[in-house]
Amino acid sequence: PFHIDGPATSFVLSNVGTQAAGVPFQLQVIDAKDEYGHEAGGTIAITATSGGGAAPDGTLPSLNNITLRNGSGQASQVLFKAETAVTLQGASAAPAIQPTNAFTVLPGSANRLAISGEPLTIAADTAFPNDITLRAFDKHGNPATGYTGTITFANDDPAYQAGDLPLAGVMAGDQKIYPKSSFKLRTAGARRIRAADGTLSDTTGVINVTGGSISNYTVSLSASPVAGQPVTVTVSGAADAAGNPASGTVTLAFADGGAHSIGTYTPSLPIITVWNGSGSGTATFFKAEGPLALKGLSGGVERTSNEFTVQPGALGELIFIADPGTLTPLPESVTAGDSLGGALEDLLVTLRDGYGNVKTDFTGIVTFSSSDLQAVHPAAYAFTSGDQGSKKFARDQFKLKTAGNHTFTAQTGTFSKKLDPILVYSDAITAFTLTTGTSQMAGTPFMVTVSNARDRFNNPASGLVEMLALVGGNVAPNGQRPTLTPISVNNGSGQAAQILVKTETVQLRGQVLEGGSVLASQDTPNITVTPGALGYLEFSGLPASVAAGATFPGTVTVTAYDAYRNLKTDYEGTIHFNSSDTEATLPQNKKFDKFAQFSFESVFIFMTPGLQTITVSDPATSPVVSTTSAPIDVSALLITSITTAPARISQ
Repeated sequence: PFHIDGPATSFVLSNVGTQAAGVPFQLQVIDAKDEYGHEAGGTIAITATSGGGAAPDGTLPSLNNITLRNGSGQASQVLFKAETAVTLQGASAAPAIQPTNAFTVLPGSANRLAISGEPLTIAADTAFPNDITLRAFDKHGNPATGYTGTITFANDDPAYQAGDLPLAGVMAGDQKIYPKSSFKLRTAGARRIRAADGTLSDTTGVINVTGGSISNYTVSLSASPVAGQPVTVTVSGAADAAGNPASGTVTLAFADGGAHSIGTYTPSLPIITVWNGSGSGTATFFKAEGPLALKGLSGGVERTSNEFTVQPGALGELIFIADPGTLTPLPESVTAGDSLGGALEDLLVTLRDGYGNVKTDFTGIVTFSSSDLQAVHPAAYAFTSGDQGSKKFARDQFKLKTAGNHTFTAQTGTFSKKLDPILVYSDAITAFTLTTGTSQMAGTPFMVTVSNARDRFNNPASGLVEMLALVGGNVAPNGQRPTLTPISVNNGSGQAAQILVKTETVQLRGQVLEGGSVLASQDTPNITVTPGALGYLEFSGLPASVAAGATFPGTVTVTAYDAYRNLKTDYEGTIHFNSSDTEATLPQNKKFDKFAQFSFESVFIFMTPGLQTITVSDPATSPVVSTTSAPIDVSALLITSITTAPARISQ
């Protein structure tokens, strides 16, 4: 007799104890049975269901399937990541699944050391800014928590002294932090620190050691400075107490403690960055003076520069202002032909360099000009050494004649200065043109324009043109008055909206008044005022009473008016009738053809007794214009005669 081993439908995985990372261990399958209870064959696939990931260095676990022979088998497994609660699982093709117990994978023995926390750059003879951390790892990058060893430190500093590194000592566990105060480097240059335990070691990256704090240096200026021009200030020979070329900063100030400003210009003194014994910066001075000296300060170390004198700069500015000694400001406005002031009031011309120092040696020529081609001003003036760069000119030599904003300019070479603009007002209006459209609609604003308004000097003039009606301009039938608005004229022109309300021919007049006198006047062409938009529809000829079924006696007239009760003689709308009597006979819609009235005869019939009304409207208007008649008494009987008899009275 024989049988074929089927796939396992049940099996048992061996218990897994604590393992070491990277060390193989055997995983066994026992008591594997097929569905008939026979010892099973086939393969049990092994996977990790909890943990069992890649090691820190990226090494993946080696999990091998177990081949069954007669119900049992085993295979080597290797895990590389140190962790707890790891669970493996076996699965057959039946399928049947069986997990292992949870177990721990411990790190392997220490394989390398790693030092970190060192600075990239540090000044000589100063404590490190951060603590230094030393870590131990197994060969797969797991922290070597079981490590114990004696650590010694060394560096490549030629000036090493005892106490510059931690003493040799035991490190227990995967990490030890060494205080920053335990590390110091003294010699400038590229330095490294090494930590070692026998064959295990690590070295820091390059630590760039700069010189210590500056204890000695020299400050000098490269040249005698000119106002406004940058000058180089040099720091040289900077060294620390050990003689290393030192790095740091040197702050500059004036040796006498003064500000040495002129006007709004303040000297610019650099903070010089010193690297490896030297450095430079740019200073700018503005006030012409001397001799001066600069004081350098680095930490508590002061040094004084050589003396220097600041020279005035090149011509950079022409000042043209009201003489401050006069105490009378320039006028903001004048009337054409007026001067800027009296003979005892002055304008001042001063020549300076670009930073406010007076050019006392200026001997050039200053000329005057104006934006007003009719202006009066002094002739060109040649400065002398006795003027010391400044000259006064009487204000009554400066006159403006043309309306508008104008100014005077003083100039020498490419340098010039204008006075603040002065507004020259024109004289009163003496002539102008008045224009408007010759057809206007009642109640609709229209513009009347004034143009080419001039004063007696032919300046574009400003002022007020009063408006009045020379012909027409009457009150509307509804009592509304026209609106005639004065026209404000600015710089020769202006306009204002006018409103006429009565349909008629109108002529307007504009006039300029001064002290009750008419300085100038102008009339518009004749203006035809047409009706405004439809405002009202009105009945006339309606009876007070009528018999039902009877045609209205006489004619009924509908009249169209604008909003001002002018006859709407240009009315082109279509009127529509309706009535409170739904049985009434009414005219058809009627289109008006540019007329204001239309009469209807024998077309109105009421059929329903009682008080009835008729409404006329123009549905095309917005809002709709409509009118409803007064109630008309509609009787049921038509009385043709009344007969009376004598009354008898008995007592």
